[in-house]
Amino acid sequence: MMWRSRGLALVGCISITTAGSATPLIQSTAPEGTMVHGIPLTGYFCPSCPSVTDPAALLNELHPAYTTVIIAFAGFDASGNATIEFNTASWALSPSDVAKLKAGNRTVLLSVGGGDGAVLSCNAPSAFATTLAASLFNLVQRYGFDGIDWDIEHRTGDMVACGKVINTVIADLKLRMPTMQMSIAPQMTNVDPEVGMISSGFNELVPVVCAEGSLAALDFVQPQMYNTWSAVETTAYAQRYAHELAAGFNLTSGGSTFHVTIPGRQLRLGYPSTPKGAGSGYIAPTEVAAMVANLSAHGLQIAGVMTWSIGWDQQAGWPFAIAMAAGATPAPMPPRPPPPPPSPPAPPAPPAPPRPTQHCHSISPSATDAWCEANCLHTPPNCPATLCKCS
Repeated sequence: MMWRSRGLALVGCISITTAGSATPLIQSTAPEGTMVHGIPLTGYFCPSCPSVTDPAALLNELHPAYTTVIIAFAGFDASGNATIEFNTASWALSPSDVAKLKAGNRTVLLSVGGGDGAVLSCNAPSAFATTLAASLFNLVQRYGFDGIDWDIEHRTGDMVACGKVINTVIADLKLRMPTMQMSIAPQMTNVDPEVGMISSGFNELVPVVCAEGSLAALDFVQPQMYNTWSAVETTAYAQRYAHELAAGFNLTSGGSTFHVTIPGRQLRLGYPSTPKGAGSGYIAPTEVAAMVANLSAHGLQIAGVMTWSIGWDQQAGWPFAIAMAAGATPAPMPPRPPPPPPSPPAPPAPPAPPRPTQHCHSISPSATDAWCEANCLHTPPNCPATLCKCS
């Protein structure tokens, strides 16, 4: 993770079916338009983080490629009162700062939670959600934010119950301000189409996203494609992952079936802006831009890219913003080589000796033998040593 990391529940599940009944959904406010002027870029601005040495200078120098700025972070206490955590001892965000950002035709959101944020009690009384919604709405009105980004990284209790708490707050906020935008940034493993279960560290936020009405009320899902393991921290895996999310997948847990579908118009893939932004998973910005272009060339146009963080990008001279602004075109297909000349038939080869068969099995309750067989023997392999063993 980063100094203050982001990665909560997910925002792209189309529906949830429980006991055979479909749940009504709240309408999303996200436009479906095509990408223009490069790749739309969302960045986190964390004034109290080490990546930002001068918040005022950063705001004045902000690269125009950033189309959405997320202010990190707001917290909350045990009663649900929102707390301001984005100010520093020498600098405080003002409504005029937000207005200046929005004047550049940007969307400005407030992120709730963060790596150092409070723990959400999934068994909180109903008054907690009411208080949190009211206090967040007050912050939105006070500063002029366009909406809320959810980053509740610490939870305790039943995941389905947590989904109901968050959804209650979202629904309350949408009633107060129907045009309010919502986004969420889960770790990739917590919305993973290739792990057919909900367990510790895998898909545990699917119930949060799929709680009644949550997905349709969320405008963008921004999976963090980093701080995982090397086999999945590649552009090839990210393209496969994006197509699998768009195609949709089902999970069954505790008698409930969760159907998760994240169309391209709701998906922003997240990457560190520089190697300082994450412990692992940094990919050169030009490669990220080429990946987005290749997705589009293969029929999946995503809503853009998210990065942690704007501060690290500024310190490095804006390489991430520059690459997204430039965009990319998919690599051309190489010309088909001419057919080889005919050759005489080869003599029959002797039968090959039998090859030993490799088997993989689970060594953790978080994975099944079938999952280990399918993923460890895949090319490239996705075989965490903490989950599977092959022989």
